[in-house]
Amino acid sequence: MEDTLAARSSEDLGRLAGLFGRLVDDFVRHAEIEIHDRPAALPPGREADHGR
Repeated sequence: MEDTLAARSSEDLGRLAGLFGRLVDDFVRHAEIEIHDRPAALPPGREADHGR
């Protein structure tokens, strides 16, 4: 990966960094929405079933 990135121009690396930043922001935003929509607590003994 280091060799591949080293062959890129600074402009390409800047665009790549910007796109990755936007991607991470989107992931975080969606994770926050899911956390807020999730029930506050699972019934006892159901923790292992969550997500199945």
